[in-house]
Amino acid sequence: MKIKCFINATQVTDETARLLKQLNAWAAVGIESLSRVDRAEKGKTQARDNYCAIKILAEHNVPMILTFVMGLPGENNGSLMADKNQIMKIAKQYRESIYWITVSPLLITLGSRAFNDCNNGDLSKRHPWEFYNPFLLTEQYFKNFCSVKLDKVYKTIANLKKEIGKIAPRIIFDSKGLDPKKWSTL
Repeated sequence: MKIKCFINATQVTDETARLLKQLNAWAAVGIESLSRVDRAEKGKTQARDNYCAIKILAEHNVPMILTFVMGLPGENNGSLMADKNQIMKIAKQYRESIYWITVSPLLITLGSRAFNDCNNGDLSKRHPWEFYNPFLLTEQYFKNFCSVKLDKVYKTIANLKKEIGKIAPRIIFDSKGLDPKKWSTL
């Protein structure tokens, strides 16, 4: 039986990798963004920590579940393409060690910096009885605060799914419910 262990990249060492291997565990690492993590103010993890964690886990043959987010604050077309290219490079280089890749657009969550940017004290609602709609706030965020459009993020994720499927067909790719056929043809 496999277990999924959530681990921050900064916690991955040779010792933790050995323990994960002993546990017969998948290491679930929230990478977020390789080009934006240093500037997105998302905790203390930096891009080099993510690369180091991936390398160590692969050296110890610990299967990885990697999650990425597109559309972090300050995202632009250049950083979006840089992340796409880095995800492809990682999938190609570590395809034997990666079990699962999840790529999703930024979902605005209650209390996040993006949430505060979006609502400015006025929560978006579709219905008067609704308190908070993360999907509506996400649309609002991409429209008003991100230089990359949500459609571009969806298309990039759909293309990633196709390209990773070609170079590493055994990696499970989760696009968080996006329909890759729809977005890759637009």
